[in-house]
Amino acid sequence: MMPSRHAAISFGLGLVLWWVTSSFSSFVLTMIAGFLIDVDHFVEYFRFVLRGKQDKIFILLHSVELLVPGWILAFSFKWQTQAVVMTIGFLAHLASDYVYYRPRLSTYSLLYRALRGFDPECLARKRGADFSWTGRGPRTWW
Repeated sequence: MMPSRHAAISFGLGLVLWWVTSSFSSFVLTMIAGFLIDVDHFVEYFRFVLRGKQDKIFILLHSVELLVPGWILAFSFKWQTQAVVMTIGFLAHLASDYVYYRPRLSTYSLLYRALRGFDPECLARKRGADFSWTGRGPRTWW
């Protein structure tokens, strides 16, 4: 899903969570967790431009395993509300990707992708999927 759509979803969800929690930080954290995780697509794009090949796709921030250290950190600092808000934003991002792309269930597991050498084929439900987005500029992602 294009970042502009993730931004719209995160914005709407952030407004709802701001209203529910009466805290503007809920809005900001929802935007961070639901939109800014697409920063890893920029990394992939520059890897492609600098190296000229699409042999691996890492998208490290699109990983459900990030929830565990996030929750540990949040609870150790007594940031439970912030952890819940960020988790909602993060999961909304991944859920919208699942609805839009219909990937394998394991696609957003960092461990699964690492065990397969970050092979682009492990991201797609079918073989020969189109990963040309890694070679197109960020302006085309909006």
